[in-house]
Amino acid sequence: MLSTFRNMLNGVGAWIVGGLLVLAFAFFGVPRLDNFRAQSALKVGDRSFSAQAVDAAFQRRLSRAQAEAQAQGQTVPSRQDAIGAGLLDSTLQEMTTAALITEEADRLGLTATDAMVQRAVRESGAFNDPETGEFSAQRLALALNQSGIAPSEFRDDVREDIIRSQIAGAISAAASAPDGMTGYLLLRQAEERTVRTAVITAEAPAEADEAALRAYYDAHTASYQRPEYRRYRALLIDEASIADQIEVSDEDVRALYEARREGLASPETRTFRQARFRDEATAETAAERIRGGEAFDTVAAELGVTVSPAETRRRGEVVDEAVRDAVFTADAPGLVGPIDGVFGTVLADLQAIEAGSTTSFEDSEAELRQELRDEDSRRAFIQAVEDVESAFDEGATLEEAASAAGLAAPRTYGPVDADLFTPEGAIEDAPGAVQRTAFTIEEGELSEAIDLDEGGYAFVTVDEVQPEATRPFEEVREEVAADQREEAARTALRTAVEAFQARVAGGEAFEDAAQAIGSDVQTRSFSVARPDPSLPPAFLRALFLADLGTVVAEPTATGDSAVVAVVDEVRFGADPTGGALRDAAREQLGQSLTEELIEAYLEALRDEFGVRRNDAALAVQFGDG
Repeated sequence: MLSTFRNMLNGVGAWIVGGLLVLAFAFFGVPRLDNFRAQSALKVGDRSFSAQAVDAAFQRRLSRAQAEAQAQGQTVPSRQDAIGAGLLDSTLQEMTTAALITEEADRLGLTATDAMVQRAVRESGAFNDPETGEFSAQRLALALNQSGIAPSEFRDDVREDIIRSQIAGAISAAASAPDGMTGYLLLRQAEERTVRTAVITAEAPAEADEAALRAYYDAHTASYQRPEYRRYRALLIDEASIADQIEVSDEDVRALYEARREGLASPETRTFRQARFRDEATAETAAERIRGGEAFDTVAAELGVTVSPAETRRRGEVVDEAVRDAVFTADAPGLVGPIDGVFGTVLADLQAIEAGSTTSFEDSEAELRQELRDEDSRRAFIQAVEDVESAFDEGATLEEAASAAGLAAPRTYGPVDADLFTPEGAIEDAPGAVQRTAFTIEEGELSEAIDLDEGGYAFVTVDEVQPEATRPFEEVREEVAADQREEAARTALRTAVEAFQARVAGGEAFEDAAQAIGSDVQTRSFSVARPDPSLPPAFLRALFLADLGTVVAEPTATGDSAVVAVVDEVRFGADPTGGALRDAAREQLGQSLTEELIEAYLEALRDEFGVRRNDAALAVQFGDG
């Protein structure tokens, strides 16, 4: 029944209920990266997401999953495990959903002010001080620093969440189910029916002669059409094939390594905690007690000083210069200080020293070489596109343009129909975008640049169009004979069923009509909760809609017989339409209606803005698992 609502939401109806999207979407910040189109891994409307942006979103979800697994004592999933379990697909789905809603918000002109952003952050409670319960700017700054998110990026993400919520908030409550519908469904669930059934088998039709076959063929020529075939050529420009031709010299790799040497090194880190004292004398006293064997925490507590949590930092990450110099010049773990810091006298408890390391040229050579190859191939790709378009501007053919740009010769496809089938039934290996374009331009016409689904561009020209035509009778005689035989059998069975229904409608008993055709009668009882597994689902639905005494028929799966049934009794158990059961059913039906509305709304947005995944780019980014 809910499919009826889906049909109602197609076309204009989708926009009538478009404001009813529920806050069931797992929104998160959508990266705003508009990369070169061939590099987009996901495109939603005008928004393009690189494979790196998808990876970043995937990694955030993976980190949360790993932290939850570790906290629960479960096996921590690896990157490959997560991809295999569908985390990448669900990440793409969430990014797509969020981007669709953002596109719709842009179209509607929705906005969020800075004051709304600040209020949302403060009211979220995520950055409240656990002691005071109030918003803490320091906790927010720490969270952003640990996540590697810039404050401006965070503000933009919150702003987009607010804007999306303006749409979602319109239907944050589930759709209400009408009382009449709820009651009807409850009664239907409790309804039981008793029917009598019989099986009708029609006699096999006589074999058709040649004249009958030709007559059938002439009456059904639309079923024996040869589709339009086209032969075309395509010049493909993709970065992958260009990259295969790129050679990177050892000298260039070495030069990049030298330029990156410092950045490739892993700097020294030190783990420490610190306590800040009100004066130097107190700090000296504390230091003497700690060096005398007392615990750092105990001394600090007795002196009323708070000890900060232990943190692992690089030298440049320590803000207080005096503390930084003291901690990072200490020879070994232990007590450091007293230190005359910016905010008071400090004692530091140095707990661990992790020496830095240098990445050798040999260890980084492959990665640096690939980076240079990627850069060169991107430049070569862009240059190739420009060279091809310049050649076309001068009147060049596909072959001449390919030669001018140093590309492989154009590929020839066809003859092939719109579904990529050749006349022999084979499937042509042509890119989808190329195929679609070849069937939208005229013979002899050169297409504009086509954005390939797999990344890259193509130019297409159609060499030949073979119009749709009726296939000769001699070519399709076997098909005609099979189709005529099948239709004759259906006609014979339909005639037998109609004759049986006419006899019962005329007053003959169901058993007598069944006996006249040599069929046994069976009595069956069933309900929605306990359907009869021997009856087809479509037949059961028809029996639940039939009136008492009505004969209902349904062909069997083999098609050479039909089951006929008459409804003898309809009964109900206790009234299921009152009390808590009705309330629960209304809520459940409302949730189902809401889900249908969500599905219809998102489908409408997909149709409106368009969604495209570049599986080739995703495979490169995630291929290593």
